[in-house]
Amino acid sequence: MKLGGADPGHPHIVRIWLATGETIIWKGYLEHFFQVLNPKARFDVRILMIDPQSPMIGACGPENWTEQVMESCKRLSDMRMRYQRKRATLEWRTYKCPPMIRAVLLNEEYLLFGFMLWFEEQHGMQLHNQNRSYIYMSRRQRGAEQFIDFVKNWFDHEWESSRDVVSPTGRSEPTTN
Repeated sequence: MKLGGADPGHPHIVRIWLATGETIIWKGYLEHFFQVLNPKARFDVRILMIDPQSPMIGACGPENWTEQVMESCKRLSDMRMRYQRKRATLEWRTYKCPPMIRAVLLNEEYLLFGFMLWFEEQHGMQLHNQNRSYIYMSRRQRGAEQFIDFVKNWFDHEWESSRDVVSPTGRSEPTTN
C-alpha cells in the first residue's frame, strides 16, 4: 500500500469510521499514522464516532459510551495540536444510527473494515463487542470497487449530516467547515 507518494499538492483523504475510538485512538494507531506521514504529502483525516446522545444508540451499548467518546475527543484534540505543523487536517464528528461496521478508507483505494457484533437481549439490541478482525480490500480486487464506493458514500452522507462533539465544558470539538 503506497500512501502519500503522489503529487505533494494532492490531498490524501483518510476516512475513519469508529464506535468510540477506544481501539484506534487510545492504543496509539492513529498517533503512529501521524508520526510516519510523508512530510511532503497533504492528508485530510476525518473520523466519525457514535453519538452517545442519540436515542437510537444511547441504549444499545455500555453505559460509559459518553465518557469513551469524550476521552477520544480529548486525545484527538491533543493530537491535532501536536501535529498541526504537519500537512494534515484532523476533524471528527458523530453519527446517530447504530454502527454496523468500523472502517478505515484510504484515498478511496484501500479499505480496512470489520463488522460490529450485535445481539438481541430482553430490553433490545445490544452491541457487545467488535469483531477484532479487519478485512483488507484494494480497489484493484474483483468486487471490491462496489464495497469501497458504498463505504465512501455512506461515510460522506453521515459526515454531511453529522454534528460536532460537544465536550463537557460546552466547547465544540472541533469546528466544522
